[in-house]
Amino acid sequence: MEKIEDFCVKQCWGNSVFDYVYSEAVGNSGGILCVWDTNSFCKNSVTVSDYFVITRGKWRLTGKNMMIIGVYAPQEGKEKQALWDFLRFEVDKWNGDVIIMGDFNEVRVKSDRFGTHFNPHGAHRFNSFILDSGLVEVNLGGCRFTWCHRSATKMSKLDRFLVSESVISGSPNIKAVTLERFLSDHRPILLKENGYDYGPTPFRFFHHWLEMDGFNTFVENTWKNSPMVGNNALLSLMNKLRNLKNQIRIWNKSNSGTRKNDQLRLKKQLEEIDLDIDRGLGNEELVNSRLAILHQIQKIDNLESKERAQKAKIKWAVEGDENSGFFHGIINKRRNIQNIRGVMVDGNWIENPNDVKKEFFDHFANRFGKPDKPTASISLDFPNQISHEQSDHMEREVSNDEIKKSVWECGTDKAPGPDGFTFGFFRHFWHLVDRDVCEAVRYFFKFSDLPKGCNSSFIALIPKIPDANLVKDFRPISLIGSIYKIIAKILTNRLVDVLGGIINEVQSAFIKDRQILDGPFILNEVMSWCKKKKKQTLLFKVDFEKAYDSVRWDFLDDVLGKFGFGDKWRKWIQCCLHSSKGSIIINGSPTDEFQFGRGLKQGDPLSPFLFLLIMESLHISFQRVVDAGMFHGIDVGGLVNLSHMFYADDAVFIGEWSESNITSLIHVLDCFHKVSGLKINMCKSKIMGIEVDNGKVSRAATKFGCLVLKAPFLYLGSYVGGDMNKIQSWKDIIDRIRRRLSRWKMKMLSIGGRLMLIKSVLGSMPIFHMSMFKVPAGVIQILESLRSKFFNGHESSGKKASWVQWKKALAPKDNGGLGIFSLYALNRGLIFKWVWRFLAHEPTLWSRVIKAIHGANGKIDEISGKGANSCWINIIKEVRRLEEKGINLLLFMKKKLGNGLSTLFWDDVWCDGGKLKNRFPRAYALENSKQITVGQKLAHPSLYHSFRRHPRGGLELTQVEELAKVINPVVLTQSPDSWSWTLNNSGGYTVASSRNMIDSRLLPKGDLKTRWIRYVPNKVNTFAWKVMTNSLPTRFNISRRGIDIESLSCVNCDVGIETNDHLFFACNTAKKISKLINRWWDVPFMDINSYGEWRSWIDNVKLPKKNKSMFQESSPLIPLPITILLVTRDSVKGYIVLSWSCGLCLNVDKPDTKRNWFNHVGINSWFQVIQEVNPDFVSDERVVWLDIEGVPLYAWSRKSFDKIDESVQGVGSKENKYNTYEKEEGEFNNSEDEEVAETDFMEKSSQSMEHSVHVDKEISADPFGLNDLLGLKKRGSVLGAVDEIFRVGRAMGYFYGGAGSKSKKEVPFLDVIPSKTKLLVLSILRPAATSLKTGVMEYLLILWDVAEWRRLILMGDYTEVRTNVKDEPFSNVIAEPCVYNTQYAIVAGNRSWMVLSFL
Repeated sequence: MEKIEDFCVKQCWGNSVFDYVYSEAVGNSGGILCVWDTNSFCKNSVTVSDYFVITRGKWRLTGKNMMIIGVYAPQEGKEKQALWDFLRFEVDKWNGDVIIMGDFNEVRVKSDRFGTHFNPHGAHRFNSFILDSGLVEVNLGGCRFTWCHRSATKMSKLDRFLVSESVISGSPNIKAVTLERFLSDHRPILLKENGYDYGPTPFRFFHHWLEMDGFNTFVENTWKNSPMVGNNALLSLMNKLRNLKNQIRIWNKSNSGTRKNDQLRLKKQLEEIDLDIDRGLGNEELVNSRLAILHQIQKIDNLESKERAQKAKIKWAVEGDENSGFFHGIINKRRNIQNIRGVMVDGNWIENPNDVKKEFFDHFANRFGKPDKPTASISLDFPNQISHEQSDHMEREVSNDEIKKSVWECGTDKAPGPDGFTFGFFRHFWHLVDRDVCEAVRYFFKFSDLPKGCNSSFIALIPKIPDANLVKDFRPISLIGSIYKIIAKILTNRLVDVLGGIINEVQSAFIKDRQILDGPFILNEVMSWCKKKKKQTLLFKVDFEKAYDSVRWDFLDDVLGKFGFGDKWRKWIQCCLHSSKGSIIINGSPTDEFQFGRGLKQGDPLSPFLFLLIMESLHISFQRVVDAGMFHGIDVGGLVNLSHMFYADDAVFIGEWSESNITSLIHVLDCFHKVSGLKINMCKSKIMGIEVDNGKVSRAATKFGCLVLKAPFLYLGSYVGGDMNKIQSWKDIIDRIRRRLSRWKMKMLSIGGRLMLIKSVLGSMPIFHMSMFKVPAGVIQILESLRSKFFNGHESSGKKASWVQWKKALAPKDNGGLGIFSLYALNRGLIFKWVWRFLAHEPTLWSRVIKAIHGANGKIDEISGKGANSCWINIIKEVRRLEEKGINLLLFMKKKLGNGLSTLFWDDVWCDGGKLKNRFPRAYALENSKQITVGQKLAHPSLYHSFRRHPRGGLELTQVEELAKVINPVVLTQSPDSWSWTLNNSGGYTVASSRNMIDSRLLPKGDLKTRWIRYVPNKVNTFAWKVMTNSLPTRFNISRRGIDIESLSCVNCDVGIETNDHLFFACNTAKKISKLINRWWDVPFMDINSYGEWRSWIDNVKLPKKNKSMFQESSPLIPLPITILLVTRDSVKGYIVLSWSCGLCLNVDKPDTKRNWFNHVGINSWFQVIQEVNPDFVSDERVVWLDIEGVPLYAWSRKSFDKIDESVQGVGSKENKYNTYEKEEGEFNNSEDEEVAETDFMEKSSQSMEHSVHVDKEISADPFGLNDLLGLKKRGSVLGAVDEIFRVGRAMGYFYGGAGSKSKKEVPFLDVIPSKTKLLVLSILRPAATSLKTGVMEYLLILWDVAEWRRLILMGDYTEVRTNVKDEPFSNVIAEPCVYNTQYAIVAGNRSWMVLSFL
């Protein structure tokens, strides 16, 4: 069927309430049909192609713009790429939600294909399209593959749903499932929102309750009055917590509903007080009441912000920036990812909550159930055991200090267990609960008993794969109760103290001075060495099947006994294991409890260390096999025999390539399974042969049923065996960071939030890989470009001009930067840590491998030439390259003398000035023993004792005498020598110190230090930094970029060139604002013309420290709004236009000064009101903060207007043909002064600035419905009729004196307004002079009478209350006031006055 008729669509749809659009079939390829319910979706425009159908419109339920794209992608790669490029372009320019669905004829990962060829290049292009477009894939439930060949031997996942992140954040329960395909080769896929109720959610303590009035008293009274139930301290404590939990639930239920009501009530009271003040009834008591109400409203806002932050589980904070939209989005996205929509059971998709819960309960109850009786046991003695003294110390009586330390080490906001209490609660109320907690913990250590309910846990399910549809696809993480966690933490702290002496160096997990990257580092070095030596090597990477969940408790007890742990300790451990119960958390609701019979709970602080002991028994067993000659490891350089390495359950075995080695290894692992319960999963285990024929490796893999491992591969999250000098090797890391820098986060965060995200999160993401490999310059350039564009709010694929030089932003604050730090310096600081560890730490396995391969000194003093590269050689080369740039990190390593026996006298740096052999070469030439130590040298009777002869005079004698002066003050001690890092006061190496030093040397230095005030939000500090660095798009800076503009004059005064210094300091407007601020703060005014002068002046101003910090941020550096114009829409009331002047609320003597200043009700509450009416409005994109009388500024939601490209096309000015009188600003106290003020008000009345607004004509959305309002029939844009934005200064003052002519030519403002204008919006800041007020209103009447437009909206501050309506120029207009009584909104239209609905 090439064409579709209405009748066919109706038969498919089932009723007549529909609309549709289709793309005709082409050849053998099918067409695309899009049908929708007209009651749900309102179409605005469509675009049809052979490969897609784009439908743009509005979702009626939410009022949001939505673009739905049906895709049938071509097979040809070039055509597919062209399709991705076009769709990306359409998504980028769309302002609203996006849903793309259909047959993409492409997969994303190799696992998306079965029996067919995987094209990595095509998958990369497809993934890049999804990433660059800011889309996310909806997890697909049901069958894994959507397309199946008729032979049933080939399958692929070709069909999917891609949605914008706003869809995910707005609909967290959205899901996709596959349906039956019947006769088709494709399975239909269905997108829907899950409405199933999985049951009640458990209690959770929220920290914002602690700041609510009366809560602390309520908790204390409830705790003290709790009944003593239970025959021991543990049960008594659990009963108190249970009782408190129930009471808090009742309290929260009664208070959560009233908080919103309180907020509305307070705002109503605020409005009533303002009305009284406007009537002239104001007094000190009323003003104090108003301030108290403002504080209460502000406190409610802060509580809501903290609640959002805790729910979002964000570990970084943006001080002063609420970013509520970001937190809401994070909460919804996390909920969407973790939601379980259903499971596959025997080929059937189950969604019923009870059935889903039953499947998970049965699965995990069986997995953690009691195992069968063991078939083998341990019969060997362990070589390393703890001493009797250590055993007695571990079984000592627990102290109150030890208990408190454990509580403080558990974190404050970790996910709570069944009791629901976080450790933030215990810390806050420690004075109240300490006695009960300590007695309960001591009860356990005394009686080795945990009563029922004291060791229960929730099991959270974390998906292992993107489309987790089976119960085995989820990883169980235990959320344990607070009391048991304290006990487990105490046991863990005691166990850690003895593990270093009994755990072999082949295990690199959780032991002091051992790191997770030691294993990958060793593998990279050994593989490079084997390739260089042409040594045939076996590498077997073992995967244990559900390792933690399979540990047998009887085996663990035997292992503890073999290591010498006492009976009491073993009783404690067995009590912790046998008393444990768990219930599965599914979509926030727990299942019934089941009893654990085996396994170590992931999430229990004790589990990782107990698992170390299990793996140590495997090491001991396998080492005996190696010692017996049944397995041959790799002899590295004759110094190290390497056969295996462990990191928790990640095990790698290395040896000579031989079938006997493989057979012995399999037998050892099978025996280990029988005694421990840990079974090797051969389907996931992998084998590799280095310098071995591929055929041999494949045959061995087939024989043992494992997979073939190919380089490069991931081990412990790091790459092994690859060439990390290539940019392609870093592609995954780049993609991960690009995904983290999503467009959604960029829009939701202010510039202060983006700065914090870059510094605290994005700087740490690539650290894992940067810690071992030198990052290529090309990769660093790409990553820095991503960070720079995110910081500036630009799309990652865009090419917008940046006004911030990124290197300046990276520089330390002392050098005039933002202290973000460069990735280059971070990488070099991380890799140099290996050199520090090699020289400063005691020899470990990785350092002994380096010495075996590269020599005793690791070639640190050698300049490597050509040859095979390895991780270590690349690090040494990079140290040399830094030295060539003037940065010798080795010079900052200094030997700290003890007994001097491990410090070389001539070759080590142990005194100031570097190595002695370089400082005194003639004396060094006399030395017989070049490798003599400091201790040996100073033990000699004289300096000449080890010289081959005495110095003969001249330079030789001079150097020997200078050397004697250096060593004479040296005094040795009995302690061993150690290394010291001179850049850090503690003497230990830190990456931050080396990173800062590299940045300070290589990044540009500014003339001034960055001034960062912690009392103000980050976005305000960032703006001040932009002013300091001249990083704002002033007209002068625009012209320097080669952009042609008609005038460089200042937009405010039209006198000077609009440079940074002029706009904020030299301009008359800036000076007037400065005078007002200085008068307000009672600070003498000083004429300042540049940022440097301002900094010098501000440093010398005498004010209290906190007040001074506040004052300097209230200077003209920061734009201060007077009138805020906002256009938004209310779906009920129609069009709403808001204008107001925000009152200032500041008390510098209060501890919460910062909140009073920047988050007071005058701004935040208004934006909250607007967001309640119109969720589209983005408060964090406002341009304004405070109100000081002076100049009106304008701001609106860029989220609603972001499709408008605002660019300055031309700036013109006219000569002022009216007589003006200029006078310095001053106080006017009489009628003559009033006349002067009125005349001053009229100056530069005819000067205007014209800004053209270019509109994308292809966008058909009209969120405000202005096209209908203006009667426009064309399909235009959101502002199809709003073509001009004007700045007219104070031109209305011309009508002082009763100008009453209605001639159009006598109205100067009309000269710059095009006749095509249909809507004019004026924001009024009316003067205080009575006669001038009348002139302004007459001007407005003339403006209306002679104009040709159809709608006029006037709003603003009229500076008086409407007492006598009949005497006003607009007496026939009913205007409704805002909270501030001097403000009105007046709408005129069609020759009859209209009233615009107000909030």
